[in-house]
Amino acid sequence: MPEYYEVDRIKNYLIDASILNQSIIAASISEKGLRLFKNIAKDDVKRFFLNNTIRSIQTKAKYTLFICERGAFLCHYRFTGIPHVEGDPYGDRLQSIYSLPIAKFEPDYIRFSLTFKHNKVFHYVDTRCLSHIHIDLEASSFSDFKSTQSLPEDIAHFTFLPFNQWKEGVKRTSLDIKTYLLNQHYPPSGIGNYLACEICHEARLSPWKKIKDFSRSDYDALVKATSVIKQHCQKNSDYSWFKVYNQKQCRSCHGVIFKQKHKGKSSQSTTWCSFCQS
Repeated sequence: MPEYYEVDRIKNYLIDASILNQSIIAASISEKGLRLFKNIAKDDVKRFFLNNTIRSIQTKAKYTLFICERGAFLCHYRFTGIPHVEGDPYGDRLQSIYSLPIAKFEPDYIRFSLTFKHNKVFHYVDTRCLSHIHIDLEASSFSDFKSTQSLPEDIAHFTFLPFNQWKEGVKRTSLDIKTYLLNQHYPPSGIGNYLACEICHEARLSPWKKIKDFSRSDYDALVKATSVIKQHCQKNSDYSWFKVYNQKQCRSCHGVIFKQKHKGKSSQSTTWCSFCQS
């Protein structure tokens, strides 16, 4: 969290807050805030921001790119980071099933702040300093940042391949469908834990089914399910449409919900219906 659709909503919030094309006249960075910046010293961070201007904000997968008059900075909010603009609440445009400080936050969690010429103030809040921010004085696109160069199209812009072409590309992998969906280097990117769980359920597929064993009907179900879940995300800022994730029983069949850790590095808990996805 946040996953693609939350990241996109944050982008739209920032654009609507009118911080674009306004000169940055002040920048402050806390000592803990320095942890967020992965490739640059504190004084250089301030020099980058001061008298610079954000020209556009773009998203790809879980990344947000701020293209400036001089260079750019790439942000991955990870689990605990989120920007706020003073006087511009998120309202119902963004909600969270986790603990992101969307409506209220403690001032101690402000890791850096930018003040714009028209007195708008951008606060970057991160409760645990897990965000990653990279600054590049020459960058002007995602391709200028190594971490995003190999990313495929994200869930909002991706088109599935024909079955035979897709099957040829995955025949040597041992990944199950849940792990495949979470892997940001397989298309589509931008999918996190709740999206992956809900896609598997919508497709009536076991999260542990190996993708190399997929039949055409399995693949067709995956394609259709992804489209359905995308529509839910586009229409709703809340999560009232969840069928299995964070649910006590399946909202399709009222069956028992199981929750189990997936194996592997950075494994997350998988929720699935014992009946729908048997």
